[in-house]
Amino acid sequence: MERVFVYTVWESGEATDYATVLPPEVFSKAVATGEAIVGTLPRGDSDHHGSFSADGFVPNEEFSRFLHQMVAEHAPCSAALQAEAERIGNGWVYLVDRRTPTPEGPVPPEDIIGGFQVTGGRAVPGSYVAGKSHRLLTERGFFHLDDGLHRKLVDELVARANPAR
Repeated sequence: MERVFVYTVWESGEATDYATVLPPEVFSKAVATGEAIVGTLPRGDSDHHGSFSADGFVPNEEFSRFLHQMVAEHAPCSAALQAEAERIGNGWVYLVDRRTPTPEGPVPPEDIIGGFQVTGGRAVPGSYVAGKSHRLLTERGFFHLDDGLHRKLVDELVARANPAR
């Protein structure tokens, strides 16, 4: 399943390549700005296999804020995060980007999405801290949430793009 799509949008004779989590049937109805846009890529910045270079990628801060709001709200409901919180009892549990090559070992800082304080085996409400070094695009690709969080992210963006739904 595709997680991030890249679309070329022409405005006033200029082309811009936008990265977004919105699939084609939704993106065509959405405005190519705001929190729906992961970031912009240099024109023609794709190899023939759909991979993109992190060089020249301009992340959208509005999307980053929205992503972390969604994670803060919905990640504590994920079975994996709850199980890890129960396992550690007290401390911190970290949400690791699924693109990381070493999820059970040392995780690169750019692959730590954020963390929750854990007390008594439960994530403390309001304790989420975004990973300061997390990057939306690295040499290993775009960020990758688990399926449940990714669906929540897309569904919320779709609802915002189509408020009459």
